[in-house]
Amino acid sequence: MTVQSPTRQQPVESSETPVLSLLEGDSRLRISELVTECVSNIPCPGSYASPSLSHGAATYAMFLHEAASYLGQPRLHALAVEHLAFGVELSNESASSTSLYRSISGLGWTLSSVVGRSEDVDGFLRDVENLLLDALKTAPESMSIDLINGVAGMMVFALRSVTHTGNVSLVSALSHWYVRRFSYWITDAEREFSASSVDSNLGLAHGLPGILSVFSRAAAEGVLSEEAREVTASGFEYVDRFVIETRDRHAYVANNQASVEPARLAWCYGNLGNIFSFLRGTSMVPALAARPEQLLSYASRQYGTPLSRLNDLTLCHGLAGASLQFDLVSRDDRFNEQCRGMASMLAKRSTATLFERYSAEGSQNADADDRRTPRGGMSFLEGWPGICLALMAVDGVDRPDWLELLAL
Repeated sequence: MTVQSPTRQQPVESSETPVLSLLEGDSRLRISELVTECVSNIPCPGSYASPSLSHGAATYAMFLHEAASYLGQPRLHALAVEHLAFGVELSNESASSTSLYRSISGLGWTLSSVVGRSEDVDGFLRDVENLLLDALKTAPESMSIDLINGVAGMMVFALRSVTHTGNVSLVSALSHWYVRRFSYWITDAEREFSASSVDSNLGLAHGLPGILSVFSRAAAEGVLSEEAREVTASGFEYVDRFVIETRDRHAYVANNQASVEPARLAWCYGNLGNIFSFLRGTSMVPALAARPEQLLSYASRQYGTPLSRLNDLTLCHGLAGASLQFDLVSRDDRFNEQCRGMASMLAKRSTATLFERYSAEGSQNADADDRRTPRGGMSFLEGWPGICLALMAVDGVDRPDWLELLAL
């Protein structure tokens, strides 16, 4: 397969500091320096063995594509396309699975985002659709539901692919499995789960809020059956039963249904990710309208305390993720002015703290014995590309495509 550059307008070379939206000049310059350092640490096409979105060709291409616009360096977009072409080569030799982050569906999503429409890209997406459809034919009820490896991630790919191929077969097949799997939400049947069960998990990345967010997006885009819409609305009501309200009407979410302890302040699980899940839910269940602000209020109290456990810099569960999510709230007019102002302050505070810790460590090649240094190296969720992607989004104007991958 030949991957060609898109026809969309390319970044213009510029030596000027990027025009950014929220941060002060010093922070803006430091983000540019951090992104530039990350660019220099991206491995060359041909020097690695994974096409994946987790830590391979798709990650590098997505980061370089965003960095090209941010830094005003079109050569980085051309390099992103080279990584995608190499990723396609690797995909022909790699074992396939249903994982968005660890298999070729993540590469397909990135091809769509970076390259856009082309005969080759559309053909690649159709091939991935067929692979996932075959997997669903024998999928057990116990198949993973999460964004990283399971059905929620498959639907993220399906919603992107349908804009290229016009084929709703994968969306329909996923919806059918979803209705069978979660019919207990409609019947309100009692089910027992272990604390480790995915049905017990209350995180956006690995549990019920994530799959609900993605299927509610499918409903908003008009590709979900009426029965699946009903299941999704009932699912939000089901999850809301496990939201814990404080005496002063703030609210938080625990790690799982068996716990009453607040989860850490993270995208992957906890109040930050669930703010966005419940924002989706309010469009389907208006009675939940107060939840996002209640969760935000508790998150603001949690911030800066040991309960936040913001011990590293990462997108997944660290300061970059906190900065990104607070920034998204600050731009969302579904929140009142006071909430948006508070979120803006916390986004800036998270960014400043991130750079304080980064300066203490010295560089992206610092000794990983320090817990604050990302152990994921050049991975998306737990490494430098994800940190830089989050900071570029905070400092930018337009909402980036890749937020789809986080169900945000």
